[in-house]
Amino acid sequence: MWITKTDKLYLDDSYLKEFEANVTEINNNEIALDSTAFYPEGGGQPSDQGEIISDRIYKVIKVYKDSDAVVHVLDNNFEGDKKIKGIIDWNLRYAHMRYHTAVHIMSGILFKEYGARITGSQIYSDKARMDINYDLKKEDLPTIEEMANKIIKDDLEVKIIYLKRSELRSDQVRVREDLLPDVDIIRIIDISGFDSQADGGTHVKKTSELKGIKISKYENKGKMNKRIYLNLL
Repeated sequence: MWITKTDKLYLDDSYLKEFEANVTEINNNEIALDSTAFYPEGGGQPSDQGEIISDRIYKVIKVYKDSDAVVHVLDNNFEGDKKIKGIIDWNLRYAHMRYHTAVHIMSGILFKEYGARITGSQIYSDKARMDINYDLKKEDLPTIEEMANKIIKDDLEVKIIYLKRSELRSDQVRVREDLLPDVDIIRIIDISGFDSQADGGTHVKKTSELKGIKISKYENKGKMNKRIYLNLL
């Protein structure tokens, strides 16, 4: 059990590529930091990778949360100076940011136009997968794709805002409410004038950064269980 309370820098700045921090706990090749810009896996988004520089360069191969700690899994046992510099693998992070925002755009369209909710999603560096609890027809996909690309073309601002739990609207919660973190302040990703939902992941600042969305695959897994895959241009 890790006892560190890590300051999660990625929650307020998805574009932070480098940072300095202190190692607070060590367990062989796993370390906790007092603050980090590395995103830990969760919510369908893979963890960041990158480097931690101390007496030598350690590769960060995985990041995960344990209670309030963000734990960094390294390629070797950590034995260096406890004041470190972290460097995010930016190409990987930015790919995850783009695809996570794409999932929100699709989620917003499906919710507003069909009343459909996303039951699961997984982000990769080159695609995203979404599971939908609605009898979505394959012939609906070109219209949905066209609407998504209009949102991208409109260059909408993507903002991070914080609301008291009591201020949340029901349409801002797209997962079961018991899956939300047990905190009084909830982080919201707001796509200006289009969609607003609780989320803990990293996102781009403008929808135009996605360039374009292509629905590349459709799978029928049951009447109220459809799966689609997305690719970005």
